[in-house]
Amino acid sequence: PADEELQFLLQMIDQGRAAVLLHPKLRSEVPPEVLQKARQSLRRRMTRLGPGVLVPGQCGNIVLPPETEDEPSEELLHWHRVGAFYLDRWTVTNQEYWHFVHSGGYEDLSLWDPKIAALVPDFVDSTGAPGPRFWRNGRFLPGTENLPVVGVNWYEALAYARWAGKQLPTGTEWEFAASCPVAVGPATLHQRRYPWGDAFRRDRACLWTPERRGPMEAQALENGPPGKGLFHLIGNVWQWTLDDFVPPELEPDSLPVLKAIRGGAFDTYFENQATAQFQSGQPPLERKHNIGFRCVVPAALVDQDAPEPACAEQGRVKV
Repeated sequence: PADEELQFLLQMIDQGRAAVLLHPKLRSEVPPEVLQKARQSLRRRMTRLGPGVLVPGQCGNIVLPPETEDEPSEELLHWHRVGAFYLDRWTVTNQEYWHFVHSGGYEDLSLWDPKIAALVPDFVDSTGAPGPRFWRNGRFLPGTENLPVVGVNWYEALAYARWAGKQLPTGTEWEFAASCPVAVGPATLHQRRYPWGDAFRRDRACLWTPERRGPMEAQALENGPPGKGLFHLIGNVWQWTLDDFVPPELEPDSLPVLKAIRGGAFDTYFENQATAQFQSGQPPLERKHNIGFRCVVPAALVDQDAPEPACAEQGRVKV
């Protein structure tokens, strides 16, 4: 019946699945008023970033020389042109992840990477129920509903993102959000070391202190670039990204597959490991106490007239 269908669609929005309803193959079937609610929900939950240019791994003022057709012998400056995208304002919480678990996300194999489908039954909580490692009986512990979900591996984060109609951010998207590149001259880009500026401030990030025993609530500390409404972009919990992690000094073939994590966590001791540029890696099956995630969607999904997002172009120029 129409009223039951409407309630089902509204329930999807309440569960954090508004992006599913905006998918090009579905939105023609969804009532206009529901589409409007879906867009409003996404804009409350996510912030729009880009388009722009990012020089990965760099901070401060960066001079972009003109490109050349000659093969340069000097060090190369790599850049990415980033399209517009929406990024979750905060990391996925226990309450938000519970909707995924409760709706049967661990039983829906279409959400999971086929390569590890046989391992999904092993992704259980402390009592053997499907769910994050530190939950009990398929549910988060009392009083932790607004904390970031942790104890989920890269595949669990990816499956949730697919269920929500989203994706994990690429390293370029995450770093673009954290470094906030701004043109300060005709060929000069300024990228921040931290989302709030170039100097570390202990009051702006949930990192290690002698008293710290765990993460803060996901919306406890707004520390993204001004005006973007981003919470704990740096600190609180590390964040899974879509990319592989390859240390620059080693050959890719000499390493096991690792996935890049960004941002630092509540138990990160060194502030230089919690910058916009720093990244580390973890095995994709690791279910650690200090790794969570947030999601992205293309801006074109929310803003119908927006350009296609994500690294539409990349290149290199001589330094």
